[in-house]
This record gives sequence, structure tokens and C-alpha cells, in this order.
Amino acid sequence: MARAGLTLNPDKGALLLPAGTPAPTPEVRALFPPQFQFRHDGMQIAGSPIGTDAYMCDFVRAKVAESDSKLSAIALVGKKVPREAHRLITSCATKLLSFVASTVPLTLLFPSSQGMINMSRLFFLISSRRQV
Repeated sequence: MARAGLTLNPDKGALLLPAGTPAPTPEVRALFPPQFQFRHDGMQIAGSPIGTDAYMCDFVRAKVAESDSKLSAIALVGKKVPREAHRLITSCATKLLSFVASTVPLTLLFPSSQGMINMSRLFFLISSRRQV
């Protein structure tokens, strides 16, 4: 790696341990950089959550909350420029949910995302009606 000019980022180093395993001993921890994390619940790899169902559900809830805040901002735009709100919904708001759907099992995604899906439908209908 050094010959290619690549280095590891010690802040992103982590190891996902199986549930129920003991925490590493001080001797084992001494073998790793101080920032290295030993996790039992989960972690993100390339933006995708890997871990327990609870960890992935928390990830989905955070992404749905992010989508909800985007939809609220789009609703404000929609009051002034409905066509732009429609474009923002179709190009921005739906992409986040699509990303999450591609990284998390649908059984974990659906319960958390239903409110966001309903809100997207509502905004889509409102903005379509105003354009006619």
C-alpha cells in the first residue's frame, strides 16, 4: 500500500464482533491503534449498515428522518413554485429512500419508511394538481 501512496485511516478502523462475545482484553487492544473500534451492534461499510436488526433499523430511521426534513423543505418550495417542488421530489427525495432500500432488507425498511412514502405521495399529488 505504501508504494502506491495509500494509507489506512485509523479513525475508520473497526471490527464487528459476534453478539455475546466478550470485549477484547487490554492486551488485544494494545495490538490496534487507539482509535480502533470493536463493535457488537453494527457498523457502516461503504455507506451500508452491517449488523444487528436493531442497528439497521436505527440506520433506516435516521435516513427516513433525513428524508422527512428534505420533504418539509420541498413543501416550502412547493408553496411558491409547485413545478420545482415536483422536480425536487422526483429527483432528490426519492433517491435517498432508493439508496436505503438497496442496502437494507425490505423487512427492516418498510415499517420505518411508510410515513415518508405517504408524505411523498401527498406532495406529488399537490404539486401535480397545481400544474394543471
